[in-house]
Amino acid sequence: MDVFAEGMDNMVGAHRRAAEMYFNDGSIEGACPPLKALLHIMRDGSFEGKRLDSPEMRDMFTFGNIRKSEWYAERLIGRQQIEVNELQRKLYSTPENQQKRVAELKAQLKLKKGIGYLKSLAGTLGADPYMAM
Repeated sequence: MDVFAEGMDNMVGAHRRAAEMYFNDGSIEGACPPLKALLHIMRDGSFEGKRLDSPEMRDMFTFGNIRKSEWYAERLIGRQQIEVNELQRKLYSTPENQQKRVAELKAQLKLKKGIGYLKSLAGTLGADPYMAM
């Protein structure tokens, strides 16, 4: 029994150290909500009063709840911004005498900037908002 307890103690310690790295380097801020909660539990034993066996904690991992999160919305906005930035780069580097190409790029840019395009990204992974900068 002592060997089992020592093994469990080693595993818990390893989980705590692994989670601590996310806090030390700041990458905890980019983690999706359920992963962020799990890392808190690994490090601290609980997250906002929830433990691993809490139904609320397990419910955080559903696709529907992740899609409703601010984290997910930021990923979709990040994807949209990356595409807008790329189109703007192409537009600015296209000579004005290529009127047809300029018109196409402007039309694409207008489409990508719209709320309709943002809504069309729902269900995708989006992009890390830090990559859109």
